[in-house]
Amino acid sequence: MTDTRSLAAPSCNERYSATHTREVVRFLARWAPYGGGDDEVFVEFGMPPASFYRHAIELLCEHPTAAGDLDIGKLVGYCRRKAAIASPRVRG
Repeated sequence: MTDTRSLAAPSCNERYSATHTREVVRFLARWAPYGGGDDEVFVEFGMPPASFYRHAIELLCEHPTAAGDLDIGKLVGYCRRKAAIASPRVRG
């Protein structure tokens, strides 16, 4: 009999370590006040900015305590704005 647990997609907790989550939060805390950091995203996290900011929103929503004393609402808002700006727009 096959163990189906190994075939299921991993949860957010299994895919990303606490260290990774802290690194994302540190990055956001460092760059959010200036509105920048997009040029550093791929180098530090290996993904394009739009994907990174969507990923950061997921992490913040799943692990709100990772933000510590930071205002999680402001961080999520910042990530939403950055993801919208960084996402390619389709013209019709």
